[in-house]
Amino acid sequence: MIQTEITSDAAIVAERFIQLTAENIFLTGKAGTGKTTFLKRIKSTTIKKTLVAAPTGIAALNAGGVTLHSQFQLPFGGFIPEHGEFRVQGDSKFETLSTLTRHFKMSGQRTKTIREAELLIIDEVSMLRADLLDAIHFMLQSVRRNKKPFGGIQVLFIGDMMQLPPVVKRSEWEVLSQYYKSPFFFDAQVLRDHPPIYIELETIYRQADQNFTRLLNKIRYNQLQQEDTQLLNSYYKPHFSPNSDERYIRLTTHNRDADEINQMELHRLSTPLRTFESTIEGEFPPHIFPCESNLLLKKDAQVMFIKNDPSGDQRFYNGKIGRVLDFQEKNILIEDSDGKKISLDPYLWENIRYSVNEETKQIEEETIGSFTQFPLRLAWAITIHKSQGLTFEKAIIDIEKVFASGQAYVALSRLKSLEGLVLSSPIATQGIPYDASLSRFETRKEIQGNTQKLFTEYSDLYLKNYCLNSFELNHLITDWNTHIKSYNKDEGKSEKQNYLEWAKTIWEELTELNNVARKFRNQLIPLLELNDIAALKERVHAAVSYFNPKLQQLNERVLKHKLLMSALPRTKTYCTELETLDAGMSNTLIAFQKSLVLIDYRLQPELDLSAEWKNITALKWRSRILSEVQNQTANINQSATKKSNSNKKRESSWSKDSEPKKTKRETGQTYTLTLESFQAGKTIEEIAENRSLAPSTIVSHIRRLIGEERIPIEQVVSEQAFTEWSNFLSENPETNIWAMKDSIGDENKFRELTFTYTYLESKKNQDGTIVTE
Repeated sequence: MIQTEITSDAAIVAERFIQLTAENIFLTGKAGTGKTTFLKRIKSTTIKKTLVAAPTGIAALNAGGVTLHSQFQLPFGGFIPEHGEFRVQGDSKFETLSTLTRHFKMSGQRTKTIREAELLIIDEVSMLRADLLDAIHFMLQSVRRNKKPFGGIQVLFIGDMMQLPPVVKRSEWEVLSQYYKSPFFFDAQVLRDHPPIYIELETIYRQADQNFTRLLNKIRYNQLQQEDTQLLNSYYKPHFSPNSDERYIRLTTHNRDADEINQMELHRLSTPLRTFESTIEGEFPPHIFPCESNLLLKKDAQVMFIKNDPSGDQRFYNGKIGRVLDFQEKNILIEDSDGKKISLDPYLWENIRYSVNEETKQIEEETIGSFTQFPLRLAWAITIHKSQGLTFEKAIIDIEKVFASGQAYVALSRLKSLEGLVLSSPIATQGIPYDASLSRFETRKEIQGNTQKLFTEYSDLYLKNYCLNSFELNHLITDWNTHIKSYNKDEGKSEKQNYLEWAKTIWEELTELNNVARKFRNQLIPLLELNDIAALKERVHAAVSYFNPKLQQLNERVLKHKLLMSALPRTKTYCTELETLDAGMSNTLIAFQKSLVLIDYRLQPELDLSAEWKNITALKWRSRILSEVQNQTANINQSATKKSNSNKKRESSWSKDSEPKKTKRETGQTYTLTLESFQAGKTIEEIAENRSLAPSTIVSHIRRLIGEERIPIEQVVSEQAFTEWSNFLSENPETNIWAMKDSIGDENKFRELTFTYTYLESKKNQDGTIVTE
């Protein structure tokens, strides 16, 4: 069943909390209550600038976001919430408040998105560790220069704490237990004094069987009675062997068990083996592959769909079991359990990063890579971990090997009813493990009181603060004061030094505007105390009509100046300062308009908030400025090109012959830009800095260029290192090199390993042997 609409009272309250308050929220619900549907709804309707992230690559891909580590440039390992030196205990490494700042060297775009963001959604929060959340909190405070929790961003945590828990090694917990009551996110220090609003979705869409739902609740809280255990164990069938047409799936606790079962069953089929290769473009690292890069199938193989039907016809859903019927020219024909035939097309997954649109100042998703493959996996067996979020008609479950609190609940709650259950091992009389710290956290729901009453209180406060803060221009004055003080005539021929008087003029006009704004805010305060929303709307509308054109005119001058400066050499630092000034003004203009929309929404809750906001064109004028400056810089560049060509004609022939041949720049080819910089002698870090990209992105470019034989391996790996890593890979063919980064420790050594691996892979014949030169 695919749930597409939000109908529950809890979901409506949660949505209004997000739209009309600044409070952090924990949205939970049992399996099948529509948490994923809610996330998609908020992404499409919120008027707040939003980032979506998750603890793991697959979870981020499923949520349509990015990983927490990549977005916030956090190193892997533990985090200690105090100052001090980097710590190592056993095989565990720990950053501190002092050492973590060394990693805050993110690209300009990533910094912009973090500073612009108003809402951070973290999905699958059951897997989020407390120390990682504290590291994110500290990073946000640092980058946003704001000492409020999470740097002033509202955070929406989504997940079911009874599902998969965070992964913490014993050696890590020996250290972290000195700072945290539990490894769960809710015990992060940032949340001790600022706990999130607890909202629970209660309507279950997966299970219609109320008896099964009650049983799952007992399993969830380790409250099984003897009769419950007896009922479950009545489905224990130790030697059960289903017929192929019954479409049972086995849920295992370990990857190796699932893989062995799938390969064994595939081998049993006498039909020819077909290989379907994925198409990978841009940046799409192996650790976030949503399915097999090379999908091996045979006719009659049991498979599972791993996506909902993108056509909207609901022919299949994520977790639906089927059988391969035939292979067509560009499609695979699948037969489902009802005998319906489904012609399946390849599906495209996108790896995204966030950027700020220069025209609208909104946060947008930018596709940086894609993975195209049939959304299928072999489905005689799957791990409980990978089954999270899926729905099955029939499943064989081995409870005996459950090793983590919540796994048994996840496994059993995948089923629609008890009728589809087969247990391959009985449930023990002592029940299923349950972490007591989760019970402590759930009391938060009772302690906080009535959520509707809380919403009224917090939404009143939010609207008042938003209206007051919208016309608070002191932060703009502070930014310009700081900027003016940074001018220094002793700097020499810096381009910036020519514009001190220009900056003082802007500051003076802003100061005059701020004086008027201060008087207006004093008039607004008593009106807000009366809580007369209609009168508030009238006054704010009049204020926007007065302030908007004046501040817009100043912002236009700053934007135009910034764009012109960015076209000149050696102005990067200056342009970064101008970007901060521009962002402050543009966000204030957005706040003017948004305050009116929020007031309307408060007066008429039935309004489509997203549609109302889309009708507002707060920064429409920016497109005109961008177009004007683009034409100006194009003329400048054209003149420069003519001059350059004239100079080239005067060069001697021997000089031309002695110059290294440059690769022709291909439009839109980010890899070619990297190649040109590399051939010019730039290091990976220098290329990353010049292109405002992460060093890891440049490394991925070089790997691709090695595979395409555009960069010789000897230019990036020494002969000795190449020999050592080649021998290692030959002796350990099954090793996951991407998991070795932390154990290697040295970034350069790890790069040498990945470059060697890429080179060897590119030299493989189809039979898997290496081509020697």
